[in-house]
Amino acid sequence: MNTITTTTAVAPAMQLGITAVARDLDTSDTRVLARRLTPVFAAWLDALNATDPTRMSESNIKIMAAAADRIGVRDALIVTALNTDEAGTAEHAAAVAIEPHTPEHARWAASTLQTAFDSKTPTMSPERYATAGILLAKAADLTLDDPATGQAADRREANLLATIGYLAWFTGHDEDATRFAFAARKSQPGISLAGIILDGVANNIHPDSVTETH
Repeated sequence: MNTITTTTAVAPAMQLGITAVARDLDTSDTRVLARRLTPVFAAWLDALNATDPTRMSESNIKIMAAAADRIGVRDALIVTALNTDEAGTAEHAAAVAIEPHTPEHARWAASTLQTAFDSKTPTMSPERYATAGILLAKAADLTLDDPATGQAADRREANLLATIGYLAWFTGHDEDATRFAFAARKSQPGISLAGIILDGVANNIHPDSVTETH
């Protein structure tokens, strides 16, 4: 299944459980995190742009799962899935994931989402949406094998499921959006993104590209 070569920084994850990988990512050193996460986002973007989930290795999926307790990682996954232009580089995505609240990163994320929301044409092809869903579901499944207990493991699963739900809502797949939002709430009852998804579905609020076709 693995059709890309892992980097030196990523390869050890193939032998480690998700708890050990998460421990390796538990640092405030942004340079270390960027070195760990940039190859992961490079593989994520490569898979999305090629609409081929096999382009992302199991090792990279494991790191994505281990890092998913960070809100910044969840938001960077969403923004890069919806952003198909040159701004969505792996380095930029990793920077947004690590420091999502800096003014530059917050503006970029907000602008990308608003542009995608206002677009009359879909910002995600059905193939891109399906590819993202497969990869995120695989990552979420890995969290089920995590022997760690407590809020961190719950946040990882909930954030990944909510990301699928958000992309489903954004592309007009309301049934999937609702299902994944409730699944995310089951893992983490207070997750706010699930509430946003469910409110959007309940009130028939969708991006313009979905409204145009409904």
